[in-house]
Amino acid sequence: MNPEAGGTVSFRGVPYRERLLCRLRAGASGWKGELFPALEPLIPASALARPEERRARFAAALRNVGGEVHDLVECRDLRGAFREVLLSLRSGVNEPDAAPLAAIDGDPTWASLRDRADRPLVVAEVAREAGFEVRELPAERGGSVDVLARSALGITAADLAVAETGSVAQFTRPWRPRSISLLPPVHLVVLPADRIVAALEDLLVRAGPELGGASPYLTLITGPSRTADIEKVLTVGVHGPGRVAVVIVG
Repeated sequence: MNPEAGGTVSFRGVPYRERLLCRLRAGASGWKGELFPALEPLIPASALARPEERRARFAAALRNVGGEVHDLVECRDLRGAFREVLLSLRSGVNEPDAAPLAAIDGDPTWASLRDRADRPLVVAEVAREAGFEVRELPAERGGSVDVLARSALGITAADLAVAETGSVAQFTRPWRPRSISLLPPVHLVVLPADRIVAALEDLLVRAGPELGGASPYLTLITGPSRTADIEKVLTVGVHGPGRVAVVIVG
């Protein structure tokens, strides 16, 4: 795998770490060749062609990194099942004398879920039923950091999700402060099933127009925050939420 030797570099079966290091070495040496010819995806697109297959793969991948997934697409009592999820998140909050704060952004997804004819869902209302004091964050910048710093739960909607890795994607949005997925110790993500794509390549195709326009960044969230900075000891919840739950809805 020496790019300076010229010719074709084959990366079939080579671990991602080695591929990355080879690319860095090649860049330093001025290599102009094709470094990633005909790479096979980790999961063939045909294996995730059906929506239920993408949902199942997403759930398995996210659970594998410590996330929680609740697939409510076919649940007849959507409101009741969603309330149970919130109650489970509420049970982990140690605030016996007051209702814990739940911060929710102004995503248009909430209105879409509320106004649909089949199994409507009013997310903020159900959160109140589950015992949270819900604060709807202002659309303008500022004014939300104090609320988020005191919130036990942040509620957002996913813009896209990757089945292959169990990742949730969120673009820059005027109604969504970036800190809503960072400051509260628990992050609840509502994921419409039609926003799940098979692989990262598919997400980048869908995200291209957004990233080239009004949305300057894309956040990928894969499970709870974790770090091993100190003596290589894995610690969860230091740089972000220690608990991430995703609810998939139809």
